[in-house]
Amino acid sequence: VLGVARALARGPAPRRTVVLLFATGEEMGLLGTRWYLDHPVVPLARTVANLNVEMIARPDSLAGGAGKGWLTGFDLSTLGPQLREAGMPIVADPRPAQQFFWRSDNAAFVLKGIVGHTVSSYNLHGDYHRPSDEASRADAAHMAEVIRATTYAVRVLADGARPAWGPNGVPQRPGR
Repeated sequence: VLGVARALARGPAPRRTVVLLFATGEEMGLLGTRWYLDHPVVPLARTVANLNVEMIARPDSLAGGAGKGWLTGFDLSTLGPQLREAGMPIVADPRPAQQFFWRSDNAAFVLKGIVGHTVSSYNLHGDYHRPSDEASRADAAHMAEVIRATTYAVRVLADGARPAWGPNGVPQRPGR
């Protein structure tokens, strides 16, 4: 997210306001995101979308390998196709059965009706939530490419067409 901030600061001002949110407490009930949604710096009615970034330190072969990421809920809104048309190296979530769309901070935005997705390259590595998940295992070149793609995605959101939910409307959490 800091890489996105640096890149945006170097370029022309975005057409829309970009809020960079560093949320905490995801595994504790989305505490930071829920707090932000109760105290937004931009009214939620004016919030175009939420693009969450999570677990991009390692490449995922199912997404195309190094430098590629995937987007949760790719076809649930116009954002996934919009990014594909813009030439982004981001594909649909290769593991929809894992329900990553509902397992990240973007879900709280979705429940408010705001288009929300997560960019990731999580490959289900065995170090997840373990002490062995060390920075030394990160692939810096891969991360740089995903950050570059995410910066471009933020620019598409800030300057392009407002994304909308697909024909089925706002997704509903499974089991509700």
